[in-house]
Amino acid sequence: MFDSLATSTPSSITLGDRVFTQPMRFPSMLIPPLPGLYAILVKDNGLFGSLMRPVYIGESEDLKKRLTVAHEKCDDWKREAAGRELYYALHTPVGMLNDQQRRDAEHELIDRLQPPCNIKGSFWDEVGSIFSKQF
Repeated sequence: MFDSLATSTPSSITLGDRVFTQPMRFPSMLIPPLPGLYAILVKDNGLFGSLMRPVYIGESEDLKKRLTVAHEKCDDWKREAAGRELYYALHTPVGMLNDQQRRDAEHELIDRLQPPCNIKGSFWDEVGSIFSKQF
């Protein structure tokens, strides 16, 4: 149940079994031009305090070029955030993450965490399909 919520320390956040950087506000000019994984997060206030919830997991050869407001899922992230701020966190381990390793790690995290903007048939996909049939 709590796999989809992130645990954090002052300098990092753990998603699944991978350590990511501390979440920072999205968008940002501080994203490095490195290969790695990224998580788009929102802060959920609930019974257990304020926790970061992943809404999207992705991978890229160049995080700086990929992680922008021009990302094809950015509007989905904003809808899922429902007015709350978006954050991002990066996983850029040294000596890992060729193309296949990044894709495998991305799919593993998506399967485990089920971020809503990665899952086909999510709430927003359903809303979009209803409206597209009516108009």
